[in-house]
Order: sequence, then C-alpha cells, then structure tokens
Amino acid sequence: MPKPSLSPIDTHYYFSHVKDTHAENGQMSITLFARLTIETPERSDCVWVGLEEVVWNQAAREL
Repeated sequence: MPKPSLSPIDTHYYFSHVKDTHAENGQMSITLFARLTIETPERSDCVWVGLEEVVWNQAAREL
C-alpha cells in the first residue's frame, strides 16, 4: 500500500545565512555561509549549502 503524501502544511523550509570575519596569517577574510533545510515530520534534510570566502580588501564595500 503506498504511503500517503504529505500536505504542504507539514513541510517547512528554512534558509539561514551567516557572515563572519577572521584573520589567518595576517590576512583578514569574510566568510559567507548559507544553508537551505527542508523539514517534514519524519526527517530534516539539508538540500543546499553555499560557502564563500572573500579577502577583506577585495570585498565590496556593501558586504
């Protein structure tokens, strides 16, 4: 017997993003991290992750 499909109400989407700075070997950098997670009553799955590191003096002023 097939499983009943979940209603859209039972599914939650979470997008999180973090920006942080750090120094390594005297060089300042900005780290950008983002993640998309889909949660249902049965499980939680991370479906996408983005990670980018930008050198401080090469970053756009708005960043």
